[in-house]
Amino acid sequence: MDHNLTYSTAEKKHILRNTNIFGTATDAILAQVANALEIVSVKAGEVIFEKNDSGTSMYIIIDGQIRVHDEELIFRLAGNGEAFGEMAALSPAVRSATITAEVDTILFRLEQKSLYDVMKNHFDVAKSLIHMLCQHLRVSSQSWADDFQRRVALEHEMEIGRDIQASFLPDKLLREPGWEFAAYFKAAREVSGDFYDAFTLPRNKVGLVIGDVCDKGVGPALFMAMSRTLLRAFASQQRSLDWMGNNLLSDDHPADTVKRETRQQQMSRTMSVSALRAVELTNDYINENHSNMAMFATLFFGVLDPSDGQLAYINGGHDAPIIISPDGAVKALLMPTGPAVGMPFGGEFNVKLATLEPGDLLLAYSDGVTDAQSSTGERFTPKRLISLLEQAMPISSAVELLAHIEKAVQSHIDTTDQYDDITMLATWRKPETT
Repeated sequence: MDHNLTYSTAEKKHILRNTNIFGTATDAILAQVANALEIVSVKAGEVIFEKNDSGTSMYIIIDGQIRVHDEELIFRLAGNGEAFGEMAALSPAVRSATITAEVDTILFRLEQKSLYDVMKNHFDVAKSLIHMLCQHLRVSSQSWADDFQRRVALEHEMEIGRDIQASFLPDKLLREPGWEFAAYFKAAREVSGDFYDAFTLPRNKVGLVIGDVCDKGVGPALFMAMSRTLLRAFASQQRSLDWMGNNLLSDDHPADTVKRETRQQQMSRTMSVSALRAVELTNDYINENHSNMAMFATLFFGVLDPSDGQLAYINGGHDAPIIISPDGAVKALLMPTGPAVGMPFGGEFNVKLATLEPGDLLLAYSDGVTDAQSSTGERFTPKRLISLLEQAMPISSAVELLAHIEKAVQSHIDTTDQYDDITMLATWRKPETT
């Protein structure tokens, strides 16, 4: 702030006469106030005082404009002839808002003692100041009331959005003899970019989906709803297999093994892989119609044959789901087989095969689990998640396992704000009974 400007007493009196406090004051009052004023110059963007600062002075704007605000929330703008900071000058207290110069601004500053001297001897000044304070309170009250109404309306809209989004997630998972499907979901905000699903497909197959849309908030939530709907719709249709080429084969299922399969087994696997083309169709639709959204979703989509535990899957850039055996050994990490859905540069979505034997567990999860941060910024990490699974096996319930993992994650987070949406989907093939 620059304090080197000078004004004559006559110039100060002329300026004061055009303010909302001293407009009706006599020459004697104006002369008394003028002699007590300090002139201050501030640059655009400069903070004059912060909220919660202590202060005993008030300011009058000679030339320029200031912003009265609390961080991004703006209460009002004030210009030439207006005063601010008068409440602290009348009764010493911390400032109730931050004042920032909108443009280069020149101010008069009047200390509390000088203001008290004027008010004590001149009732008209006290009356004008009280009137101005009442006007400010009315404006502030209306602003706060309007802001409150906007917040209430926004919260109501968010509640509707949350309810609509919740309707896209299954309230209960399907039941299949010899299998247990369980899920855990906790959003970091009112709406989420994570999604999961477990649903029936033609020919007695089960679709298993978990996804994570980039970013957070309303936009990703809408993208999540669209992606999930498209995936379900496309997966439920039977499609030609010409797109697959040799992608059906995986390292765990070489060609000679596939050739030894019965015609019925090959047909079953054909139907599973056909459903997986839903990922490619969803990706194409998003890129053709919604590329301007500039969003993408990592996605794992598996088609399970409950009769023999065979799983055909595509992993579109998602955290690798874990297959773990009853003795706690990690049998496989189902690594990405293609890009995230919605990426503009495209790429192939290759199909891989895996098998869930009796007692095996498949755990798919979003990075909100492994990226969960402690108060010191330490991540939960995939290594810790795998260690937790190894120690928990064999299990008696997939639901109880997810509760165990959730408790460990929450203990790790402790009082820290949840960083990201947390989603888990467990598929457990129960041990065969003799």
